Amino acid sequence: MTELRLNAERRTITGKKVKRLRRQGLVPGIVYGGGIEAAMPIQVDRRELIKTLQVAGTTNIVQLNVDGQNGSLATLVREVQRDAISHEIIHVDFQAVRMDEPIRVDVPVHIVGEAPPVKRGEAIVTQLIETIDLEALPSELPHEIVVDVSTLEEIGDLLTVGDLPIPSGAKVYTDLDVPVVVLQPLGAEEVEEEEVAAEEAEPEVVAAAEKEEEEEEE
Repeated sequence: MTELRLNAERRTITGKKVKRLRRQGLVPGIVYGGGIEAAMPIQVDRRELIKTLQVAGTTNIVQLNVDGQNGSLATLVREVQRDAISHEIIHVDFQAVRMDEPIRVDVPVHIVGEAPPVKRGEAIVTQLIETIDLEALPSELPHEIVVDVSTLEEIGDLLTVGDLPIPSGAKVYTDLDVPVVVLQPLGAEEVEEEEVAAEEAEPEVVAAAEKEEEEEEE
């Protein structure tokens, strides 16, 4: 697991005044959990935060150094809020963790490989879930769960959560029978989209027909 470090400062500005921080290139945030008695408002440099988030994801430990204090807080990034229009980061939540206590997180699923039917242009691989809910010690949390789809040989073949390479010692909360990826015939997605469109249009067609009948009766 990659260990990341990020400097932070205690934040005294709250409420609508935090806009002033953002203009200064700072991002307001908060740290909670891990034995911290009360949630701690903080502020971090936006550029340094962006660099950290590119690697951290939701499972890599970020050693948060607050006010240059001796030692640091082991944390996980729990939530990143972005502006709906500019998509700039406007707030970040860190959860302090104890390295000797398991923690439960959603770990991203990453697909690798190529199934033979896909190579032949006969099928596509459809990913059905994006994350796996599991629990492990912070130092043993995987950055991602890798799914190799090259073993899928026929249309309809699938891989479930139970087929994935889950790290030993991790407890999985997602049902093991839940499908993660499935091999579908090429064009299946287009057919499904057409069916959905047809179902959505059907009530309108029926309504139009009923209205026409009423007009004829009148």
